[in-house]
Amino acid sequence: MQLTDVGKKIVKIVGIVAAALLLVLFGVYIGYMRFGRSEAESKPEADEGALKEISMEPFDDKDPVLNFALMEEYDFTILEIWNSDSGDCIRYISEMNMFAEECEHRDDEIYSYVAGVCGDIYDENGVLSGKRLDAAKAIAENGHVNYPQYVMDDKTKKILDGLNIDTLPAVIFINRKGEIMDVVTDMNGKELLVHMDSVVSRLMELDWEKERVKKLKEERENNEVSLN
Repeated sequence: MQLTDVGKKIVKIVGIVAAALLLVLFGVYIGYMRFGRSEAESKPEADEGALKEISMEPFDDKDPVLNFALMEEYDFTILEIWNSDSGDCIRYISEMNMFAEECEHRDDEIYSYVAGVCGDIYDENGVLSGKRLDAAKAIAENGHVNYPQYVMDDKTKKILDGLNIDTLPAVIFINRKGEIMDVVTDMNGKELLVHMDSVVSRLMELDWEKERVKKLKEERENNEVSLN
């Protein structure tokens, strides 16, 4: 059966509309995957309470052991998870150097502890590899890393595996309660600084943080009164 001219035009229009609709849907899908994942989907799934059991040894004995007691001293502990065999991780050192430097000199009263955690120090049998550790230390030294570096042990790996991180390096923001505020990848140093402000804003909305800040202000005011 042959189509009339009108029928051909209708088929052509329908085809154009269908193609345009497919392009729109594809664009929406790409935008969703890049920017629009819901908070529920992007929220870390690790047992946040388990973070209180973390205890990691530093590359350099001059640095403290990274455990929950240390985390409680800071508003944020910011962990950069990296592997020594990843070119992307090695290239990221300069970005994290800048980020750590800026965090240390923030103008507000947000105090953070920025640390790197190397995840491939252990061999396939879970045994610490001296060769891999030496390689990781060399990378940190050659990159002039200005923030402490730690060894990810098996317990820490199991805890962080629950975050379903599929891209390294990854940066994890943990507050003083041992709660994960955010996990991000694919951000350079400047983007991390901007993103940190949004994480800080969320921290300031938590009731326990509001109460802590209130007590600090009261203590400061009382000290000023006593000095006068």
